[in-house]
Amino acid sequence: MTVDCLRVARQVVVRSITVTGGKHMQRIVCRLLLLLACSSANAALHDRGGGFVYDDVLNITWLADANLADTTTFGVLGINANGSMTWAQANEWITAMNTAAYLGASDWRLSSADVDRDGNTFLGPVDCSTATEPDCRDYEMGYMYWQNLIRAVSPGPFSNLQPDGYWSGSEQPPFIDSVSTFSFASGENIVRFKVSENYSWAVRSGDIAM
Repeated sequence: MTVDCLRVARQVVVRSITVTGGKHMQRIVCRLLLLLACSSANAALHDRGGGFVYDDVLNITWLADANLADTTTFGVLGINANGSMTWAQANEWITAMNTAAYLGASDWRLSSADVDRDGNTFLGPVDCSTATEPDCRDYEMGYMYWQNLIRAVSPGPFSNLQPDGYWSGSEQPPFIDSVSTFSFASGENIVRFKVSENYSWAVRSGDIAM
């Protein structure tokens, strides 16, 4: 949504400034205002400092370190040196993080691939590469990639973002042994077995600063 808005606004501004005259100048001003409005709408991420980044559209707070587990395991055994782990270990890691009240919070979780909890389809969660912005809000990591434009090669305010799969907290029915994961290299949802090894990125609902 915001990317298309910015592209269109920029195009109309460029077209307008090639023409002179008072009437056309009014159009330039209007379109510049449109560009500013689009830029404001795109400002969804706020670095709160202290290890937190807040998304003001989804109203969630992410850890700034997208692979904390490669340095901090909270005593969970079996986590690989690079931070990857099975889904059971990912949930154990989140539980241990909350027990430790990491950074003063005790409600960390894995991100959701089904925010509205209406149940993902057989094919998986919403495809944010083609979904509208409102529909994409149902998939928190998909929104991060496709709407906030955060990728492994361009991590924005985040550090340690890996170009591989990240666990969601959403199981993939009817496959009780599988979970939705998300790739920050390709922007794809990938359904993987729970015993496979992926990365974990902690998030919590609300604004940590509030």
